[in-house]
Amino acid sequence: MMRYLRQFDWILIVSALLLVGAGLLSLYSSSSGRGDFSNFQKQLVFLGVGVFLMFLFSFIDYRVFKNDANLILIFYFICILSLIGLFFLAPEIRGVKSWYKLGPVSLDPSEFIKLIMLVFLAKYFSSRHAELYKVYHIFLSGFYALSPAFLIAMQPNLGSAIVLASLWLSILLISGIRLKLFFAVCLLGIIILSLGWSFLLQDYQK
Repeated sequence: MMRYLRQFDWILIVSALLLVGAGLLSLYSSSSGRGDFSNFQKQLVFLGVGVFLMFLFSFIDYRVFKNDANLILIFYFICILSLIGLFFLAPEIRGVKSWYKLGPVSLDPSEFIKLIMLVFLAKYFSSRHAELYKVYHIFLSGFYALSPAFLIAMQPNLGSAIVLASLWLSILLISGIRLKLFFAVCLLGIIILSLGWSFLLQDYQK
């Protein structure tokens, strides 16, 4: 057991726990002022569940995703279906349909798609490293990344949609794509953002 625990990246884990601790202290302080500690207690539960899941998933060999492309593709489509389901099954909260209500717990599938997209895009580009000069792969990877981003933006949840688009651009850059193509994609993105700013975004989103 000790040998297993020594394999953990404790610097990363302790850093994350320190950040969580700072957030909990801030939440405890604000809860004290209101005399309502329900949010603080809820976050403690989430912390416990998160630590438990961290140890649970540490037993899974990540190389299963590297060796089996179909597995990550299945997870990707499950996430897409869950995002579509929000429009029909999720309650509207402050004008947004972003969460499934499961009793006292709210579940946001956009958080899962961020993790899935990291693995999905890493697998996509690593298996096509010798063909990155083809514009086809830029458009196809963009379709995979921006399809969930579009569904999330329609909730509307612009922040998470921008995160997904940024993930795609970041992985596109470090994948070894030619800079000329990358800057062309960025220029196209700027044009689309400019049009969106003028005709699509609400004042609060701007």
